[in-house]
Amino acid sequence: METFISIITNAAFIGIFTLIIGNMFNRGLQKQKLEFDNQLLKQKGEIDKEIEKLKRNLELEFSNELERLTQKRNAYIDLINTMAVFIGKRVDENERVEYQKKFLKAYDASWLWASDEVLLALSNYMQFKINTNNLLNELTQQEIQSLEKELFSECILKMRKDIGFTESSLTNEHYKFINF
Repeated sequence: METFISIITNAAFIGIFTLIIGNMFNRGLQKQKLEFDNQLLKQKGEIDKEIEKLKRNLELEFSNELERLTQKRNAYIDLINTMAVFIGKRVDENERVEYQKKFLKAYDASWLWASDEVLLALSNYMQFKINTNNLLNELTQQEIQSLEKELFSECILKMRKDIGFTESSLTNEHYKFINF
């Protein structure tokens, strides 16, 4: 009987000891899990803050880019509308001076907003207009008009690409000059 009591006492002691050790071990694990969860929450908070910061920066950048694009489009519209002063009889003689003044303003504004490609095309066209009188000795009137149309339409196509039509397959030949 004494052996039996000893076995039961030892078993009870081992059981209680196992429960105590298991409880202590679980408390340690819970404490580690809690610390780990707190670290994750802290990191998540930092990540959320960083995401919000990036989001604000992207929104600001998008807003700035949209404003630049809007300014660019407006500058191009003004420039194209006033460049009509150079083409044939698009502008009545009584409006010519007004168009010339508007063109000069639009030309100046384009130097603020236009891309380098547009400005180069525009400069080529302006240089052509400056040299037109010299070309009369070298080229026929039809050749001069053809060259002018090519340079003018090149300006238009460069503006289109600059405002977002980068995949356009249009060429200078597609732009038509219409006289009434």
